[in-house]
Amino acid sequence: MTVFAQLAVVGHGSNTCVYVIAIFTMCESNEQRICIKFCFKIRKTAMETYQLMQQAYSEDAVGRTQVFDWFHRFKEGRTSVESDPPPPPRDDCQHQQKRGYDC
Repeated sequence: MTVFAQLAVVGHGSNTCVYVIAIFTMCESNEQRICIKFCFKIRKTAMETYQLMQQAYSEDAVGRTQVFDWFHRFKEGRTSVESDPPPPPRDDCQHQQKRGYDC
């Protein structure tokens, strides 16, 4: 497994903080959402996160729209990185009635 890591030292003397940003090259979108959430929590912008995702995942990276959509969800208070469940199958009778047909 290839690892992309960035080390940032911020501050002076006893007030120094060290941030290690590690994004592992994984193809699973759930794992990429974890990386997006991490970037959100350390106050990276959506664009910075998108660029990091491109750098780390290359052609396997989630798209720009997905990064910005997940940032929006986290800003609204979402904590889970799991995909939303698929909508329930629609009732064929209800669907037909909406189109003006009798069941």
